[in-house]
Amino acid sequence: MSDLPTELVPLSAEQHDIVELTRAFAREEIRPRARAVDEADIETPWDLWRKAAKVGITGFMLPEEFGGGGFTDVFTQVLVQEELCVGDLGIGNLLCSNGFFADPVLELGGEEQKREWLTPLTGPDTPMTSLATTEPGAGSDAASIVTTAQLMTWRAAKCLDAGLNATAEAAMAKLTASETAAYCTWAAVQTLGGWGYSREFPVEQWMRDAKLEEIEEGTSDIMRLVISRSL
Repeated sequence: MSDLPTELVPLSAEQHDIVELTRAFAREEIRPRARAVDEADIETPWDLWRKAAKVGITGFMLPEEFGGGGFTDVFTQVLVQEELCVGDLGIGNLLCSNGFFADPVLELGGEEQKREWLTPLTGPDTPMTSLATTEPGAGSDAASIVTTAQLMTWRAAKCLDAGLNATAEAAMAKLTASETAAYCTWAAVQTLGGWGYSREFPVEQWMRDAKLEEIEEGTSDIMRLVISRSL
């Protein structure tokens, strides 16, 4: 029995370390501040950003040659963002924003452009960046559903890391994951009744956060269109 695997996908020592780091950061730093940040609405949690930068979280996606953490594979990036977003979805996404900004520079920029724009994004005093994009033209067991959504996301990430066309897999993963999150948080509010709707408890915020995932970076309707075109 001791020879049985203890994890769905074996992780390297480096992956274990970054997962443990971000899990602890989410638990000790993000979750205690999540409600206050949500209530403040338009205030940016700069203190959390600076703490994350000091331990290497904000630059973990960037290549080592520019001073980053070197976790350029999509699978590890997925693992890290999962851990951060357990603390809070909005803050977790915010702390990874430099990686999203860097991606088009890495793909399309020249060497001088990469060094000019990416090197400042590493280290303890990194600025916060953002990426503006647009699109041209454009009732089951909850635990089982969550596991399925996670595995689909991991599969899409592995396909991308292998250099495969993962457009359909990524669309399926986003659709399933976002609608699973929406269903689970809706069910949590329903289960708690009036308490679930109250701002004294975090589930109403989780439901709002989950709804955003059905809208941003490609709505669920667009994901269904992408999937249908791949069939």
